[in-house]
Amino acid sequence: MIRQKWAGIQLYYKELSLPFKASLWFFICNILQKGFSLISTPVFIRLMSSAQYGKCMTYYSWYELLYVFATLNMSSVSYNNVLVKYPDDQSKTTLSLMSLSGFTTIFLFMIYICSFGFWNQTFRITTPMMCVMFLQFFFEPAFMFLAVRERYSYSYKKLTALTLSMSALTLVAGVCSVMIFPQKYEARVASGVFISV
Repeated sequence: MIRQKWAGIQLYYKELSLPFKASLWFFICNILQKGFSLISTPVFIRLMSSAQYGKCMTYYSWYELLYVFATLNMSSVSYNNVLVKYPDDQSKTTLSLMSLSGFTTIFLFMIYICSFGFWNQTFRITTPMMCVMFLQFFFEPAFMFLAVRERYSYSYKKLTALTLSMSALTLVAGVCSVMIFPQKYEARVASGVFISV
């Protein structure tokens, strides 16, 4: 009975359209990513002091805010429009947008270097951690462009596997690094950035 139901489900799944399958797997992937985040929060709260965990949250908050300026958020709406309007020149336009994003990051990093003391005091983040943040700004768009392009072409298998493996590795590396290193805040953030890069 169970085998018959399973065979029926498999047959039904095979008959689904590619866009529906892609949407289904992206939805499942998103839920699993949120699950990793939900699982990791109490673990890190136990392993880190409230001050260290607060520093992590400060770092991630500034990262989310500054990401828009450092990368011009090219991998979101702009890139979707490019994929729709210029389907034959996807490689060239992707390279152009990634280059612009990288140059913007480098330009802002130079501004930061010129007056790092002011920015460190403003953001309440140390110079090494700001360098880690700019490293993340520089490399993160590459994955975001890949994700948008894979979604556009409904290539859900590779993207789902890559996203889930990165999420799992980030969680494992974060927990291990926090347990090993005394600088727990720096270890937590840097391990995630290392996996991302």
